[in-house]
Amino acid sequence: MTAEALISQRSRDRIFTHFACRLKSRFGIEGVALKLWRHLAMLHHRQDWAQLVPVVRLNSTGRRLFFVRLADGRPMWVVFDTRLGVPITVYCAGMDIQPQGFEPILLTDPAHA
Repeated sequence: MTAEALISQRSRDRIFTHFACRLKSRFGIEGVALKLWRHLAMLHHRQDWAQLVPVVRLNSTGRRLFFVRLADGRPMWVVFDTRLGVPITVYCAGMDIQPQGFEPILLTDPAHA
C-alpha cells in the first residue's frame, strides 16, 4: 500500500507544514522546504543509506531517526514515519531526543565526536 493510500491530503499537508515550520525555526531555511521534503522522501524510498544515515528506532510504530548533512555542511537529524515514507520533523545539533524505553540521546555532529 502506498503512503497516498494510508493518509489523506489534509494529513500530508499537516505533516509537511510541521516539517517546514521546524526547518525554518531550527535551521532558518525557507522557500525550499517542499523540495527538501520530497528529496528526503525519495532518499528513504530508494534506501539511500549513504546519504540518509539510519540512527535509531524511536518507537514501535514506525518512527525512525536519520542523519543527513545539509548542502552548507550543517548536520541535521530527520524523524521519519517509515510506514508512510515521509519526514515528520527535523532536529539540530545540541538537541536531544528520547527513543521509546531508552534514555535521551544528545544529538552531536559526528564530525566533531
